Amino acid sequence: MITCSDTAKQDLRAEVIYSTSTQIRPGDEICAIDGEAPLSCTHANSMLTDGRQKQVSLTKPDGDQQTVKLAGEDTVKAEEDIDPGVIDQINNRIMPHFNILMLTSGRAEKMIVKLAESIDAQTVRVLTVDNHFFGRDINCGGLLTVRDFLRARKEIKTPEEFDAAFTTGRFLGPDGKDLTGQHWITIERKFGLPFYFL
Repeated sequence: MITCSDTAKQDLRAEVIYSTSTQIRPGDEICAIDGEAPLSCTHANSMLTDGRQKQVSLTKPDGDQQTVKLAGEDTVKAEEDIDPGVIDQINNRIMPHFNILMLTSGRAEKMIVKLAESIDAQTVRVLTVDNHFFGRDINCGGLLTVRDFLRARKEIKTPEEFDAAFTTGRFLGPDGKDLTGQHWITIERKFGLPFYFL
């Protein structure tokens, strides 16, 4: 049986934030699903959403370890995080001496700050892009616009100190344009950096 002490080696804490099951509660830590340790919280969520019955091994907040049967109609959601594949994508595009700029929505800022700790770069700076198009209360990456990124550019005094920039591609359509029709290449030109979309 996989226990949470085994998954701790991966620095994984797939903590439940929502559950309709009477046996799994927010605050429980998912260690394994059908005997397989999830690679990330994102992976745990995808493993939990196929509608089939599952055996879920977890640790309760008091440290008690349990394995419970999850019915197919039950909904369990772990806190979102970054899939390890994203870290590999970034590390495959950079050199250890690079200085990296990561642009993120307000909603994902905490996740991206944590992700930055895993990047093999000399320095990583995280810059939050506010959504001015819909008003600053809307903070998800999918509703950002090119203009929001250009406003954020003003906070970078010396963009030449960075070797590359990474951000979400969720705000772009298949044609590379945001919801206002602006193409992402404008961002790259104004920042003067190669941009990579995750």
